[in-house]
Amino acid sequence: MSIKSAHTMITCSSADTMEQANRYRANILILLLLAAAMLCTAALYHIYEVTQAQCAYLKLGLFDEEIISVTLVEYEGEPFRSGISYEKKYLDSALFNSIKDTLNAQRVVLPADRNTNRVLFIEYRSSETLTVMLYEDALGLEYGRICFRAEDIWHLFE
Repeated sequence: MSIKSAHTMITCSSADTMEQANRYRANILILLLLAAAMLCTAALYHIYEVTQAQCAYLKLGLFDEEIISVTLVEYEGEPFRSGISYEKKYLDSALFNSIKDTLNAQRVVLPADRNTNRVLFIEYRSSETLTVMLYEDALGLEYGRICFRAEDIWHLFE
């Protein structure tokens, strides 16, 4: 009887272990599904932000407009809230093409904590003026809220 009892005990113990293993596997699967859902949500949100930024630029109606001048203004401190330390107007068509290509390519980068005291005022033939924050690697529209990747753009103004 003790052998049968021990055998039953082992069987019960095995059933409990199998049930625990199945619960463990189910919990792992649920965690993996939650992680996948979070990654998909983050990816969709990024796509949404990029699309919103591209639409904001296209709404300006300056996609094919000709640039006639670019004025660089460097502020002493925070842009628009401090004195101007440097100002220069550019009439270089190669520079205009580089800026236009950067904006028209619309390679959106999400704004990280970027700080700058340099602002570009881009004048178009249509009499529109676009205010753009100048970062080392990006051009920022809407006071830097929307940034387009522009490697080495900073060096064009040095």
